[in-house]
Order: sequence, then structure tokens, then C-alpha cells
Amino acid sequence: DRALMHTVCGSPAYVAPEVLEGSHTMKCDIWSMGAAMYCMLAGYPPFFADSVQELFMVILDSETEVKFPSSEWSDISFEAQDLIRRLMAREPARRPAAEAALAHGWFAEAAG
Repeated sequence: DRALMHTVCGSPAYVAPEVLEGSHTMKCDIWSMGAAMYCMLAGYPPFFADSVQELFMVILDSETEVKFPSSEWSDISFEAQDLIRRLMAREPARRPAAEAALAHGWFAEAAG
């Protein structure tokens, strides 16, 4: 889980900041899972820009946080938003492991 990875692949909208910085672990996949979940629930990715280079700058900006505009997210549960926030925590160490993510209340809510 803490071993550094060396291969960079995937879609620009789902890339974790640490991948762009050149030093990433498997926690980058947790970020990407959060970005994919955001996109599935909202219908658009969490960050966007006019070019891939600008998108990477947005993702790398330490002030950038995932936002949930009330106009689009009012029908999406707090649990879903909370899970996405956790999965997309800026610091990889703050992101849950896959097992912990699957134990999140949103999965119980969605299954129930």
C-alpha cells in the first residue's frame, strides 16, 4: 500500500495530485475511485478546465477542494458526499484503504 508506483496511466479528470507530482502509491487509485463516483452521481467530473494542462493545474492547486453545488447535489445523500470527500482527500494518508471505503455507511445506505 505504501510502495511507490512508477507507471502513470488513466484519464486526466481522474488523476490524483501525487501522480502529477511524480510520487504516488496505491492510494492514487482511491482518489480516482472518488472522482469516478463523483462523475457517476453528478454526470460530470469533479474538476474541469479548457485544456488538460489547465486541468492538471487545478488538480495540483492545494486550495482546490471537491465541491458539491447544491443545485446539482441536493438529491445526493450526505453519505455519498462524505465518502467522496474522504476518497478525494488531498493527503493520500488521509484517504481510506479500499476495505475501509467499502465499510462506509453509503454502501449500507445504497444497499438498503
